[in-house]
Amino acid sequence: MRDELDQFKTFIRSRWIEVVSIFIGTLLLYLPKMANFSYSIDSEAMINDRALVLKSWISINRYGLVLLRRFLLVGIDLNPFFSNTLAYILMALSGIILLFILTQATKLSRGSQFIGVLVYLFSPIHLEQTNFVLQNAEVMLGMNLLFISFLVIGLPNQATSRRRLIAGGLLVAFAFSVYTSFVVGFAAFGVLLLTTQPARAKMTSLKAYFQSFGRYVGVFLVSLVGFFVWRAGQMAHARAWDSLSGFGLAESAT
Repeated sequence: MRDELDQFKTFIRSRWIEVVSIFIGTLLLYLPKMANFSYSIDSEAMINDRALVLKSWISINRYGLVLLRRFLLVGIDLNPFFSNTLAYILMALSGIILLFILTQATKLSRGSQFIGVLVYLFSPIHLEQTNFVLQNAEVMLGMNLLFISFLVIGLPNQATSRRRLIAGGLLVAFAFSVYTSFVVGFAAFGVLLLTTQPARAKMTSLKAYFQSFGRYVGVFLVSLVGFFVWRAGQMAHARAWDSLSGFGLAESAT
């Protein structure tokens, strides 16, 4: 990963205009939302019964979201300004990471790379998703983790190691638990990288291509299994706690 960090530093220095443009452009575009203090979808439920909302997220396999939400609520109550500001800063950061990945792993021109990132950032899908104040910052953090996981696993035609594959798989599994749509996102982005020729070196052989393909498929499957194993453990814990509550033992256990 040291090489990737050095490459990222070089990338920031060489393409600082695009990096600054992405950051400022994102904040300007979403400034009305950042300055809006009104609550959004299901926010009143979080105010009235926080535990009920978190439990409902666990029931739809979003226990990573619950973990992050509990962490980001430490010391404060639900704060739309804080959540929105953090969400759009994280969105801009994800755009910068995406531009770095496209620079390292594709043969697209600099202009095409930049336009691709703008399409990602200014998509109506993001506007709709981040309208959910309860989860917008956490989902954007999950998006960053998903992009970072590709760098940890190793981009196509780049060297990797068992330790990096394990670390990348853990990041992917956690991202899945934040927002299950990231399962499709990981697969789609992996296909994009594999079907776009590397910028610095072409695939030397069919064997090299299938090595990169197998790397992503393997991490994807293992992460998906890990996600469901963690889900099973969380559901078993929830059922056990409900049983204790039913017998009036939950209070005595705390």
